[in-house]
Formats: sequence, structure tokens, C-alpha cells
Amino acid sequence: MKYMSKIRSGKFFVMVFAISVVPGCSWFSSAEKADDSNGTKTEVIETHNGTIIDVTSKSDFDGYIKTKKNVVADFSATWCPPCRRMHPINEELAKEYADVTFLVINIDQARDLASSQEVQGVPTFLFFNDGRLVERNVGAMDKETYKGKLKKHFGL
Repeated sequence: MKYMSKIRSGKFFVMVFAISVVPGCSWFSSAEKADDSNGTKTEVIETHNGTIIDVTSKSDFDGYIKTKKNVVADFSATWCPPCRRMHPINEELAKEYADVTFLVINIDQARDLASSQEVQGVPTFLFFNDGRLVERNVGAMDKETYKGKLKKHFGL
């Protein structure tokens, strides 16, 4: 998109805004598609010792919350710089904390899910323990703060 405005001297000032979004882009090291129980494809992102699961439907999200003891849901977007900064930290923590299920939800691909969880800004991290929301964190955080929240809520 180009924007032009006339400056008092009579010259023109041109600003060019560009956002590049690559569909199907993954921030993680490797991925595979796996069939879940209802026949939909779920992207499972392997991080060597840990797993991050790309969730795109509310039913899949609800299933993980109900069946997994410790869950961190990362609501993010490809166009969000703080979100992109958090992805390597998620990968590292998924390796360290195998007892935690890490979910990543792209709000542009799962708008209904983001809305149902009242996500109003990205990144938003929801911490669930035994199916119960124990904390909502809006905004990026450093690795030590993130680890502190995992220890506080999950006793790890």
C-alpha cells in the first residue's frame, strides 16, 4: 500500500508499507500432519525432546485442555514480532518440560478459537492445570519469567 501526502514546501513524501505473510510458514524445526480421532489433520511440531502442537480448531483445543494435565496455549500471529521472538523460547521449553503440552494457535487461522478464549492481543499465553485456566499472560516474556510461571502453576 502506498501513501502520499503533500508537504508545505510542495514536495511529496512517499511512505511504503509492506507486510509479508507466507501461508503455511512454520517457525519450528520440523512438522508432520497427524490424524486425530475426528479425522481432521493436526500439525505436530517435533522439537527433538518436546512437542508443540499447532491447533486450528476449537474441538481439538478443548480436547487437549480436557485430557492433558499441564497445558500452555500460545495464541500468536505470523505478522507479530513479539510472537516470532517467543517461538524459539517455546521450542526450548518444550524440550525441557516434557510434562507440559505446548499448543500454538495462529489467530488468523483460528479466529473462532481465539474469540472463544477472549484473546484480545498477541501473544497471549493461557496456562491450564487439570483443565482449569490458572493464568492469562498477554505479551512476550523472557525465558526465565516463562519458566517461573511453569514452575508456579505446574510444580515443575
